[in-house]
Amino acid sequence: MAGFAARKKTFGDYVEVDLIGKGTFGQVYLVKKADEKGQKESRIQKYALKKIPFPAAANRKREEELVQREEDILKTVKHRHLVRYVDSFRDKDTVFMVMEYCDGGTLHSYIRELNEGMPEDMFLCFVEQIAQGLKYLHKKKIMHRDIKTKNILMSRGNILKICDFGISKVVEHAGPAANSVWMGTPRYMSPEVVRKEPYAFKTDIWSLGCTAYEMAMSEYAFSAESLAKIFKDISVNTVPDLSGIPYCDDIKTLIRNMLEVTQGKRPSAKDVLKIIAEHECTVPITPSAKASRKTEGDEDSEQSTLASTTERSLPHTQAAFGTTGDSGLGVSSKLKHSSTKAKRYLEGASTELQSMLVEIIHSRNGVDIVKEIKSASSLKEAEQILKRNQNTRVTKKFSDIMQIIESLYNTEREIHRLEDIDTTFSSLESQTFSTFSSTPSRSRTRSRNT
Repeated sequence: MAGFAARKKTFGDYVEVDLIGKGTFGQVYLVKKADEKGQKESRIQKYALKKIPFPAAANRKREEELVQREEDILKTVKHRHLVRYVDSFRDKDTVFMVMEYCDGGTLHSYIRELNEGMPEDMFLCFVEQIAQGLKYLHKKKIMHRDIKTKNILMSRGNILKICDFGISKVVEHAGPAANSVWMGTPRYMSPEVVRKEPYAFKTDIWSLGCTAYEMAMSEYAFSAESLAKIFKDISVNTVPDLSGIPYCDDIKTLIRNMLEVTQGKRPSAKDVLKIIAEHECTVPITPSAKASRKTEGDEDSEQSTLASTTERSLPHTQAAFGTTGDSGLGVSSKLKHSSTKAKRYLEGASTELQSMLVEIIHSRNGVDIVKEIKSASSLKEAEQILKRNQNTRVTKKFSDIMQIIESLYNTEREIHRLEDIDTTFSSLESQTFSTFSSTPSRSRTRSRNT
């Protein structure tokens, strides 16, 4: 009946917030924990839940293998630029996988929403982040095999995260001899995959090259209308025209080298990072790119991530208290706007700190432990919670974890303080409006009396 909201679905311990995606594999829902009722909406942790129904018996075994492979890989990888695994469970013929929610959508959508081409510094920042993720995977002997813009998610602060490990593979040997299965998305397949030849980790670098071209030109590197023509162009190395790319020659050379037909001549992920680290942009760094850049070698450093989070949040926090040179309603309105902006960035910092804690604590109940720590009334109480949930990893990094908890505690305290300020501003605006409303009538009275 009209007027009644649709009943939200329940998946195990999770409740649907919204349906955010669907395809041949199933559906993706934005969800929250069922036990978080009554909490402020801004305080509720949200996740992405992938619902994957198994097909008919003919394909069931293969689908189960792919889902199990993705689950196994996600459980073993922990990196800033890989989507974070949270939970998984099954119900009859359906498997549910819960992962961190990236609210920025896909890189594919972002590229197509740009009003103009991606700036050079942002391009390098994005390629660097994907290469960081690939370097980590390759070091763990994992080939992704389906790098493309639709498998790159964006979170707050333009942080990119590689997702969808359904056709990834753990390889025992670095050489290509044992890998020749036809896998991937046609437009991003390497020549060796198209020709069904043995391939290795650098098949991912070819796909990164296709992704880089797409970021630079807002169109596919191989855009023929038929699959046959796409495969022909790829297999004979018909490299797309790079002359229209509005970047320096060094970057064009990097893209061209990633699209080298001979896989042995392509740079490794480590090589790509070295080239980017040594490159000097021809344009100033834009704020959005600066916010998400991270130097090579920092991927395992919780402290460097903490520093970058604080650095991004601080200017916006300072802005809430730096408005001068005005008075009355103007000051109140400006300060309220700055306060709201600062609060939004602090909430982003809080989310990053919580994600960091979940990764470091490395426990099946990590999300619940962090939620309890966040709700603690003091640092001492938070420390006791951490001690109650100690494991080998926590014991080893106890002091580092407490530093992050202290940052989280201070961030949450500032958020609450800004909420109080917002309430005060609203009260001031109400009083000011009431005063202004009465002033004209007194003015008109004086006019009539004269």
